[in-house]
Amino acid sequence: NKNGYQKYRDRAEKVHAAVIENVELFTPDQETEWAASETAYAKLGQIAQRILESRESPEWNKALAMVKTRGTPLYEKLLSNLDEMVGSCRTLMKEDTVVASAAATSLHTMLYILAISGVVISALLGTIITRSITRPVGKLVTAVEGIARGDLSQPLDITSKDEIGRLAESVRGMIEELREVVRLQQMV
Repeated sequence: NKNGYQKYRDRAEKVHAAVIENVELFTPDQETEWAASETAYAKLGQIAQRILESRESPEWNKALAMVKTRGTPLYEKLLSNLDEMVGSCRTLMKEDTVVASAAATSLHTMLYILAISGVVISALLGTIITRSITRPVGKLVTAVEGIARGDLSQPLDITSKDEIGRLAESVRGMIEELREVVRLQQMV
């Protein structure tokens, strides 16, 4: 009936409008399929209108024949074109999924490498910084322990310009002062 046809027509127009909004995303094959579908859709619409007009006239048998000879083949062609487009879209989605998955895997690998590199670099820097502090302090401790035992001949070869270097310079000065005190006591 006319109301059923109008509902079908309204639904088809909504679908058509939704597809038209995304036509710029079509591949060349999809554009060809869409053009064939639009042609079939337009012809099917004309045939449907003529069938409705025939149905309301005494030529109902003509309308039925038109459905069988013209409407059904166009409808099948339209469905076939839409099936091809859906298949093409599914293929593209699978390809995009593979590409996106590969990119995600690559990104995860890169993040793991960066994280491991960061840990290794941090450990190396920590070791270098720790050694640059503990070695001079160890030398100072050895020198001070020797002084405590009365050995004033402790070599102190720390020449850095930081706080540890200044402390080493002070210990060297203290050793020199103690040597002078010992020398003076030996003279007395």
